[in-house]
Amino acid sequence: MLKTANRSDTLSIQPASFRQAAGLQSGSLSQGSELSVKPARFQNRSSNQNASLSSRRTAQNTLLAIFSGRSPRVTGVGGNSGARSAQRVQAMHNGGRWDFFRNGQFRFTPRGLGTLARTDLFPIVGRFNVRGNILNFSGTRSSGNLTSRNFSAIQGQLSLRSGIANVRQQTSIINGAVINGSRFGSNSNSIVAMTMRMVRIR
Repeated sequence: MLKTANRSDTLSIQPASFRQAAGLQSGSLSQGSELSVKPARFQNRSSNQNASLSSRRTAQNTLLAIFSGRSPRVTGVGGNSGARSAQRVQAMHNGGRWDFFRNGQFRFTPRGLGTLARTDLFPIVGRFNVRGNILNFSGTRSSGNLTSRNFSAIQGQLSLRSGIANVRQQTSIINGAVINGSRFGSNSNSIVAMTMRMVRIR
């Protein structure tokens, strides 16, 4: 059973009922050293449609459960800034909120949105499915304009039995410009892996 924040640290939802309530099919994420997602092309606005859920409250679009991350252990595993970003990512996920909806969508909102985390890259919305005792999730978000391309992705697995989640997060920020015929640019790419406890708060 998973941990909860308010009732003797006990989760009342079993894996089978979680899967049935969400109307999900069994499945799993691909495993690899990097996230299997690619940045979007340059664009003039944030992909807000990927970061928001339908405003219509239906049986398929209502909250199924809310979790909060606790005590993440973060390690930089790739990119030119993975190791440097580990402390900031740890602060984002310690107390970050995970909303799971009955239509199979999830939304991750980090702690410190607007300070620790950029509002054009978070929250991240994606899809989840359940296979046995394991909940798999994956989501992306991108934004950009004429001089920059920004991208974030998250994927991982949550054990519905132990409440332990293994997560990978990637953030990519690319800036470029041409001034007086000369090209200028910078590239920051961070890939981190983390293990943390997920506490059910609703």
